Amino acid sequence: MVLPILASAHARDGNVAGVQRYLVGDPVSYPGQGPGDIHDVNGDGWGLLRLAATCVNETRGVRLMRFLLSRGVDVDQCARPGTATALHNACLGHRSTAVELLVSHGANVHNNIWAPPAFMAAGALDSDLHESPPAEALWQRYKCVLHLVRAGARLDGTVINFDAQGPEPRDVQMSLEQVFEKLMGEREDSEELRYLELSHELVRAVRAAGGTWRQYVRQYVLATPKELLRLRSQVARGKARAKVRARAKTPRELQWLMSPNLPNELCWRVLEYWNPRSGEAHFEGLLRGNPDAQREVAVAAGPAPALP
Repeated sequence: MVLPILASAHARDGNVAGVQRYLVGDPVSYPGQGPGDIHDVNGDGWGLLRLAATCVNETRGVRLMRFLLSRGVDVDQCARPGTATALHNACLGHRSTAVELLVSHGANVHNNIWAPPAFMAAGALDSDLHESPPAEALWQRYKCVLHLVRAGARLDGTVINFDAQGPEPRDVQMSLEQVFEKLMGEREDSEELRYLELSHELVRAVRAAGGTWRQYVRQYVLATPKELLRLRSQVARGKARAKVRARAKTPRELQWLMSPNLPNELCWRVLEYWNPRSGEAHFEGLLRGNPDAQREVAVAAGPAPALP
């Protein structure tokens, strides 16, 4: 079924109730049509998810996207092979929350339509689209690139160049660093340059660590305490067979460390301050509130940073 104009308008506006009425075939709004399908597309081949990704109000758009994804919509739905998906539109619109949601549901971060999603988010097509986003948009772009690189996006890719000499545009091999360097050369505002430099430094650091987010994170871990990571996994899955009962209540910080909601990268970063060479007794002393053990950890962590 072709997506009606009214349903398309509801999707662009992030109207969950309006889209629900279409899917159930509300006889008042859609007389004689019957229930709609979640993968119906309009005359341009755009589905509900992609339309929601273009919503001006990102909060409303993301709410509708969550609803559609919970109903089983294809996260990579497109009109035909080689055409854009919702992720491409979210990247072009520098909607970081939408990008984070889509990649968390397995959106293809390598799908190259004019440019890979990470390059779109970085601004590789700015000159072709005649865009010059303000500082706030550049901050959102940084977060988009962060989510995409964390999801496995490559740091090098092919970008279409419409300014190339000749009758047809040509593909150009680029790196994300080159994209940000080009944009930094075009800006003078200090706030805009700050966010571009932040993005540039992130990509450089990931490449220096080996080119993947996992390598970038793991470089901060001096000695991976595998036993504690294994314990955290067992606790998260409810398979821990023994409990260590401390005299005092379990510290909230330790509860956070064992929480399945804490990202692994943050867990590794926290565990950097645990010295596995101190032995099991030292760690148990830390759990039981041993002041000597806690003092050693505090010294190893260094002085607390001064507040600005």
